[in-house]
Amino acid sequence: MNNLLVMPPQYTDAQARRWARKADYRAVKARGKQHINNRGGYQLVDDCNNVVAGVNFDLTATEVVEFCKRELHDEAMTDDGSDVSIQPVVSPEEWAELITDVAVNLMESEQ
Repeated sequence: MNNLLVMPPQYTDAQARRWARKADYRAVKARGKQHINNRGGYQLVDDCNNVVAGVNFDLTATEVVEFCKRELHDEAMTDDGSDVSIQPVVSPEEWAELITDVAVNLMESEQ
């Protein structure tokens, strides 16, 4: 019998920490009592102790692994769950034109 509902894989603590190391991060698990800034999950920290994701310790092990996979494989996040990477395409000329338009509009609004 074909199962139409496929559950996403659940990752363990060790897998989350391993993927974080691969992406040059450290997965920190919350300790102590849960409160507004401690949701009991994970936080990803870089080598300078800057929080990269999970500011309130609100990441699950699965979210840690998925975040690290995106970082390693440079995949863009999409809302529909597909692997399609959506990249905005703006040429350097269009970008320069947008910047000059904004600068002109700012100068005109100040006068």
